[in-house]
Amino acid sequence: MLHVSNASVVGPFQLKNTCAAVQPGTSCQMLIAFAPTSVGPQNGTLTVTDDGSTPTQTIALTGIGVAAPTLTISVNSLSFPPQLKGILSSGQSITLTNPSSQTISISSISITGSSSFSESGRV
Repeated sequence: MLHVSNASVVGPFQLKNTCAAVQPGTSCQMLIAFAPTSVGPQNGTLTVTDDGSTPTQTIALTGIGVAAPTLTISVNSLSFPPQLKGILSSGQSITLTNPSSQTISISSISITGSSSFSESGRV
């Protein structure tokens, strides 16, 4: 039986579980998670110490931190021409764009200011 006396990670990684002992002819999986601390490439190591023929083994860990996705809006403001009271004007559009490869969820859209404005469209 192989006894693991220590398992640790260095860098922006977390060791989620470890193995205390591994029976002959079996295996044990360790789960390592990546928690980037900045944008860009990041490195770390996993070191496992056991009572086997190679008592200390080190494994290189790498990951790439990416920025959170940012939604872009096509315009900064909308300006409507004079409109008769009580008559709905034709609409003006804005476009929301997700330039990233990650999903962005829109939980709500609201308009502040006068109650004379409304929004419609797909969310």
